[in-house]
Amino acid sequence: MVKQGYEITIVVPNDFTAKEVLPNVTYHFIAFNQKIYKAYLNLISFIQLFLFVKKTKPDLIISYTLVPNIIGSLIGSRLKIPVINNITGLGSLFVSTSFVNPIIKKVFKYTLSKSFKTIVLNKADFDYLLSIHFIQKEKLELLNGEGVDEIKFSPAKYQTESNITNTPKDVFKFLFIGRLLKEKGIIEFIEAAQYILNQNPTKNIVFQIIGEFDTGNRSVISPTQLSALIEQYPDIHYVGFQENIPIYIANSDCVVLPSYREGMPRVLLEAASMQKPIIATDVPGCSDLVIPNYNGLLCHVKDSMSLASSMQVMLEMPAPTLELMGLNGRKLILEKFTSTIINLKYHSIVQTIID
Repeated sequence: MVKQGYEITIVVPNDFTAKEVLPNVTYHFIAFNQKIYKAYLNLISFIQLFLFVKKTKPDLIISYTLVPNIIGSLIGSRLKIPVINNITGLGSLFVSTSFVNPIIKKVFKYTLSKSFKTIVLNKADFDYLLSIHFIQKEKLELLNGEGVDEIKFSPAKYQTESNITNTPKDVFKFLFIGRLLKEKGIIEFIEAAQYILNQNPTKNIVFQIIGEFDTGNRSVISPTQLSALIEQYPDIHYVGFQENIPIYIANSDCVVLPSYREGMPRVLLEAASMQKPIIATDVPGCSDLVIPNYNGLLCHVKDSMSLASSMQVMLEMPAPTLELMGLNGRKLILEKFTSTIINLKYHSIVQTIID
């Protein structure tokens, strides 16, 4: 959009999201509270954002994730500014059985009706929202994810990088990347890793976990819980939050995401783009990207033994088969999921509103 001459203002929390400086892009900081059920905190965010939008008078509001979707739609409706909402996945709101979820769903449904367009990232979410009459069909758009930078996440770019894990070359490395939430399948990943290590005592296998503790989410596991789960297993490594994700993907053999539900998981897009076999749960979002025995394997959701079985299959695959899976994944990305493909479609949606 910058290349097309648009002026962009990005409203973000005061954190690392605003490191990159781009021409014609300015940043404004508002500390959104992700705990949607704490209405008084979100009222403060609403007032701050309302005053900012009223002052800047944008031609279009584009919002991401639940709280900004709700607040942005209400502000856009009040100030008569069109809104594009992006639902990056029907996560906690549709997976959790919390007693407040029915109330939040009603609010969400109402606010989406006030937006110009709502974008979802997989066919299952698209069909589901229509089937429950959550949003009008003419307001709903389907994209194949948010796109992946096929150049940044290129396998060739990292072939000569040193092995940052300091492990022998014959070690098979499984990698989990994601927020440390129960709904991301972190507990199933650790339980499956424990089983694999117990069943293969003579094999060199390492399990790496990259991610941060999302304290604003009710399904987060605590550092104490994580330590208790892995302390007896030195081959399960928690390496914290990392910015240089491509290096870690390049030094893995298989990327795993046993999530309960996704929009279109960026980590799997990035792994496939770097020619890595992937394992994921057979749920919306993940199953849109993983073609069994072509570029990866699927397992049952909330089932650590099913995940362990898929891991064992991956472990026993000959190297040429693993390599072919990686090549197939890269091919799939280039055909359907690159940033260029997604951005062109996204821009065409924007043009229907403000051009």
